[in-house]
Amino acid sequence: MACRALAPARTARPAVHLNLAITEDGAVTGLISSRGDLTRVHRLRDAYDGVAVGARTFEVDRPRLSVRAEHLGASPRRQPLRVVFAGGSRIHDHVLDGADLIAVGSRPPRAADHWVRVGPRDLVGGLEALGAIGLRTLLLEGGPTLWTAARRADVVDLLTAYVPGDSGVAAMDVVRDALALCPTTPLGIRPFAGGHLLTVVFNPEGARALT
Repeated sequence: MACRALAPARTARPAVHLNLAITEDGAVTGLISSRGDLTRVHRLRDAYDGVAVGARTFEVDRPRLSVRAEHLGASPRRQPLRVVFAGGSRIHDHVLDGADLIAVGSRPPRAADHWVRVGPRDLVGGLEALGAIGLRTLLLEGGPTLWTAARRADVVDLLTAYVPGDSGVAAMDVVRDALALCPTTPLGIRPFAGGHLLTVVFNPEGARALT
């Protein structure tokens, strides 16, 4: 599949919503979300311009990164652009349907619709390039390497995390550890869909663009 390179023009980046699911003992693989949380995630995908993961998550977990009616409970309004922050990897698009795939990284993908060429660790440049081609909102889903890079680059405007289980204390502890949150970081929490949903607003202006 041929892909068109997109020039990484420097401009405003999209508003970034980091969303994750993690167990009380810190596991991030396998089916963690409940049915109710899957509905929440697909509603987010339905509302945002793009949904993104890192190269390892894309190659190992093979996510479709699309809005599916069986989880949304309705026909999707549109499909978000699929984005892979590939770093120095050469990714291959394994999805047969869905919106265009944009590979962001230093090496041309083996198969993708578009390639944004930036340095292997230039997450900010990649986000700015996505802003240049019209993405205004981005749902960042995984995995842990990308979560860490996004937090270190200070590009996360809003964080939500789903933790199954009965213990709100355990949910707060595991999310603080996974994202290396400061003890003083305000962390909202509420019971949700057989677990807890935790929320952090890092940038109020960016978070408003996501609602």
